[in-house]
Amino acid sequence: MIAMYRTLSISQTILQVHPTLRLGLTLSALLMLILCHDLPAQEGPPLPNDMQTKKLKPLQPGVAIGLVCPASPIDQPSLERAKRYLAEKGYKPVLGKSLTKPFLCDLAGTDSERLDDLNGFIRDPQIRAIMCLRGGYGAMRILDGLDYEALKRDPKIMSGFSDITALHMAIYSKTGLVTFHGPVIGRGFGSSGLRKFTERSFWGMLTGDAVPGAASFVDAEDWPGRSSLKAMAAGKGEGVLIGGNLSLVAALEGTPYAVPRDRDVLLFLEEVGEQAYRVDRMLTQLILAGTFERVRGVLLGAHSAPKGKPEEQSMIDGVLRDRLMGLGVPVIQGAPIGHQSYNMTVAHGANAVLDAGDKSLRYTESFFEMESK
Repeated sequence: MIAMYRTLSISQTILQVHPTLRLGLTLSALLMLILCHDLPAQEGPPLPNDMQTKKLKPLQPGVAIGLVCPASPIDQPSLERAKRYLAEKGYKPVLGKSLTKPFLCDLAGTDSERLDDLNGFIRDPQIRAIMCLRGGYGAMRILDGLDYEALKRDPKIMSGFSDITALHMAIYSKTGLVTFHGPVIGRGFGSSGLRKFTERSFWGMLTGDAVPGAASFVDAEDWPGRSSLKAMAAGKGEGVLIGGNLSLVAALEGTPYAVPRDRDVLLFLEEVGEQAYRVDRMLTQLILAGTFERVRGVLLGAHSAPKGKPEEQSMIDGVLRDRLMGLGVPVIQGAPIGHQSYNMTVAHGANAVLDAGDKSLRYTESFFEMESK
């Protein structure tokens, strides 16, 4: 279609050419129009080679795991519980230095302190996974300082959600690596309130036991919310799974870490405690910014109303329908992703297929490095 417009523009310019050349040039332009008419749409450029070849290694028993707070701090009892839990699972928890002392806007230390923790673990070959203890606020402040080159040289597992959405999107933008959008290790892990579904999904993804290609949530017998899944808009789409917390996805627009425009995307979104008009404003911002230009499907996790305002929930649901149903892509609502006790871990940056027909999300390729036998 772009080629057609360019050809038509050329044809209009021909009218200003000397009369003796006009006929021949017009025929040439018309021939170009015919030849270009049936060409397939131009796809975006592939990922650079250094963003294609590196894959993760599944989490192995006994490895060292770095614990960080890239945003807000964790309380000491939750930190101790997370340490015990990982040790009991057979891993070696290694603590960052800036975890429990609040600084300014509920940050877990200064930007340089939190960066030192993250970059130190990124550069340490003994650390095979980096798990965020909490979300909160502040991960965006340190994105420009992350050592992305070191992470490309030595890919390692990264997990977390909520404010950690900023890290997921930045790491994909700069490296093409898969990270894991799932529960933070400092909240619920090691307690009696941890849902089996959440725990199984988390470790299944990080260790590679969850087979890529299998249905991600529709087959989960230990998730009681299957009946709440809704196909808001029909269809089937394929692309790179990108997204997370709606506030962060919207805030990253206009930065180098925004939703990519040069490849097909499956956008997943979740939010907590926001009023309907704020959800509407963020979605409208994304629409006006052109975020949905290459979005081939939308997967909606939890979008809960503020506490004490249950009447907002129906309005939020109405906003989601109004803003998303007209995109012409499949939309599934009610997935167990985000701020809820049933929090499924998903592979951010992995290629997948979203099918509104059977309300499923399936990965199309492995994001782990397969060991040779």
